[in-house]
Amino acid sequence: MFQLEEKKDYAVITFIDDATDKPKRALVQVKSGHIKASDLRDLRGTVEREKAALGIFITLRLPSEAMKKEAAAAGFYHSPGWNQDYARIQILTISDLLAGERVRMPPTGVTFKQAQKVGQKPEAEQGKRLSSYRERQ
Repeated sequence: MFQLEEKKDYAVITFIDDATDKPKRALVQVKSGHIKASDLRDLRGTVEREKAALGIFITLRLPSEAMKKEAAAAGFYHSPGWNQDYARIQILTISDLLAGERVRMPPTGVTFKQAQKVGQKPEAEQGKRLSSYRERQ
């Protein structure tokens, strides 16, 4: 599960993707109207200043080639927990999101090892009891 926190110019998605349990952040910025490559440079600068793992730029309009190049120039974030690279700056349109495209980032859900039920016997002990039961039959 992730936590969404709103800041003045962006929202923050926190996630954990390594053994330190230290939350990492993805900054999300939404822009409408006329967008330009400098908007991506601003987001990239904010990601670097805030030491965030990822920057997500959501817009109504299709990005220009200059915007795509600016996003690509930001490089990748390497997730140590998933041993996978994710584009450091990602551009998604509202149309993309409505079509089912998602932010490419480490999973935000945390899975825990299932605990043994109270009163449940270990499998080895259960196997011994089953064997002795069969012998008595």
